[in-house]
Amino acid sequence: MPAKGQDYQFLLLDGSGEIVRTISPNDMTFNLVENRERIERTGTRHSPLDQTITGWDGKASFDEEDFVLDDLIQGIQDGYFNGQKIEDMEILHTKYIPELGATRTYRYPGVKIGYNENAGGQKDKVSKEIDWQSGPREILA
Repeated sequence: MPAKGQDYQFLLLDGSGEIVRTISPNDMTFNLVENRERIERTGTRHSPLDQTITGWDGKASFDEEDFVLDDLIQGIQDGYFNGQKIEDMEILHTKYIPELGATRTYRYPGVKIGYNENAGGQKDKVSKEIDWQSGPREILA
C-alpha cells in the first residue's frame, strides 16, 4: 500500500535543543547518500561489492511568500562571517498510510543547507530551493 501523504519541516534549534522556528517547504526529496565499489582481490576473479552509507541529502523547494527563508539564509551567512556557530537544524519527515491507520516519523539531525533562488521577471513567481545534507536518520514513531 502506498503512502497517502507526507509532512516535512525544517526545525531551527537553539543551543539547548529547543525549537526556535519551523519552516515548511512545498516539497522535498530524500536520498540515501552511499557509495558502491568493487573490491579487487588478487588471485580471484570474484569482485565483491562494498557499500558505504554516509547519511542523507535532498532538496526542498519554497515559493516566495514572506522573508522567513531570506532571514534564515542571511542569519547563517552573517553568523559564519562573524565567526559564530551556524544554527542547529533538523528535519522531521512524517509518512501517513491510512489503509494501515499508521504513521511513521523520521528525524534527520545535524542538517546543513545550501541555497538557490530562481527569479524571472517582475511578475513571475519566485521559487527558492535548499540543498540539504544530514547524518543518519532516526525513527521517532
